Amino acid sequence: MKDNLRQVEVLTFRFLLFCAAVIFLYSVSVALIAPLAAQQVKFGGQFAPALDATRGLLLGAGSYLAVLTAAVAVGGFLGFLFGIPRLLQRAPQVEPVSPSPPSVNEKLAGLPAETGQISRFAGNTNLEDISDWLTKIIVGLGLTQAHNIYDAFVGAQSHFASYAMDNTAGASAMFAAIVLSGLVAGFLFFYLETRTRLTILLASADHFERNLSPAHKALAYTVHTVEKDALLDKVRITRESPDPGQPTDLDRQVAKVPFTELRTVGELTAWGAAQERIGNAAEAERAFQAALTLDAENPKLYLALASVRQRRGENEQAAKVLNDATEKFSDNAAVLKDTLLTALYVPAPTGYTTALSAAEQLKRNFPASMEDPQVQLWIAAANGQKYANLKDGPESEVARTAALEAVRRVTELAPDPENRTRITLRKIFNPAAEGSNPTENDLEVFKDDPAFQEFIKPKPQNL
Repeated sequence: MKDNLRQVEVLTFRFLLFCAAVIFLYSVSVALIAPLAAQQVKFGGQFAPALDATRGLLLGAGSYLAVLTAAVAVGGFLGFLFGIPRLLQRAPQVEPVSPSPPSVNEKLAGLPAETGQISRFAGNTNLEDISDWLTKIIVGLGLTQAHNIYDAFVGAQSHFASYAMDNTAGASAMFAAIVLSGLVAGFLFFYLETRTRLTILLASADHFERNLSPAHKALAYTVHTVEKDALLDKVRITRESPDPGQPTDLDRQVAKVPFTELRTVGELTAWGAAQERIGNAAEAERAFQAALTLDAENPKLYLALASVRQRRGENEQAAKVLNDATEKFSDNAAVLKDTLLTALYVPAPTGYTTALSAAEQLKRNFPASMEDPQVQLWIAAANGQKYANLKDGPESEVARTAALEAVRRVTELAPDPENRTRITLRKIFNPAAEGSNPTENDLEVFKDDPAFQEFIKPKPQNL
């Protein structure tokens, strides 16, 4: 918006310079032509005093520049009156909150324990009221006195041409053009400036005022102390973090902020993460969708939104978001890897289909990524899900072959049995034997398959 404002300001400045150049050229013409005209009158026997060139130049330029300045000032005053933003609503009420534990209060730098309002004072609206009254009066007078205003303008035009310009040719038309140009330029410029820059100042004051409540203070603290991407990573489903975690008192405070008062991507992200942790998945989805409209270039927002939808059981919608991410960020290997992993938590067949699609893009666009044992592990898991879902048929055998090849590549790329990837491989192959999460069982369908057993050795036993 600042760039657009700057363009408007530059355009207005250039327009006024153009008006000044027109005035200068007209004044030069008056200075040069008036003495010749007077000389012609003298030859006819009726001598009239001639303006010398210097006096004509100064008279024309000075008079019309004064008219332009006055017109811009009047137009600017009207633009300011019409552009003053009105307060849409008074400070909303919030419910009293209970005292927070000391740890949270320390984090929030001494938040008050309770409050009945966001603010104990309200903004002064006298300027808005005066603007409202005056604009109505001006519009009313303009409509009812239009004929008188026109007559007054024509009279002023005639007087200016007679007394300021000695009835120089074109003086009346020049006066009308300069007055109208100055009024329009001044009105539009100051109207736009008032509607934008003044609104920004008032919004900043409102932001300060609303941050006086504990909920808004908690939101501001979260936004300024926790990185946005870190919040999104906590929301996203991964093997290390399948759920968003337990809610904290800080989350409960943040969640009290009304959705309509969220302004930035950071605020939407912090609020959405808090809502997800306290169990309001619908509100979390709403926040991340709004954040995406403001920042469609952040891949982590796509992954977080997909995770929230998956937890809500909206598997098709979750897969759509992941597919959108792979298409939009196909030139980003990290995003494709994250998408591949997140898709594994979407139920079959949507999940493994999306995961394998991301894997194909990785293989095609980033062949070196196939040397990552983690990627091979995820490919094996996706094919394991596919095999378990298909049960029988030629496609299931293709899935088994692909899963076995990926497992072989994992053991080849990570030969150490105690490597983190190898440990995860054993867990999803036989959760019961490893004492791991029974739901992390992407390869359990192959646990009795000798070909897989040959590569996936059981956990070494302590002697």
